[in-house]
Amino acid sequence: MRGAASLNGDPKLRTPMSWTSSNSGTGGFTTGAPFRALSANVAAYNVQTQAAQSTSLLNWYKAVIAVRQAHPALRRGIHVSATAAGTTLSFQREDGNQRAVVMINYGAGNALIGASGLPANGVLTSVFPASGTDANIDASGNASVSVPAQSVRVFVINL
Repeated sequence: MRGAASLNGDPKLRTPMSWTSSNSGTGGFTTGAPFRALSANVAAYNVQTQAAQSTSLLNWYKAVIAVRQAHPALRRGIHVSATAAGTTLSFQREDGNQRAVVMINYGAGNALIGASGLPANGVLTSVFPASGTDANIDASGNASVSVPAQSVRVFVINL
């Protein structure tokens, strides 16, 4: 949502939520008159359009939430380890016999992100993104994963 072209300052950023691309002038926000002008790009950036695009930000968040709900370590686990280096961040969460490893690359290029303190010679099972591949853990309990620019990788391992 780009903001209302007819408004200035902070009110320009606080336009009604664009639910549909409706030409009714409400963007699906209300059956009445919206309290402010709609975003300038309501026709292309609205929930209805995002829901239909598999690569949309809305569907990305739905997938991330689904992964969190599916894995106890992500839902309620305690933090075991966190590391920040350059434009990367990784952390581990553990709950019972499950550990999750999250690797985030917010840089402009691919980055090699490491995780340590893992079960020796195990396998990190990729759970996000859906197209991700598993990663091997070496005999010292370390794993390194190449993470694409501006992306997140999530793995789980049973302890």
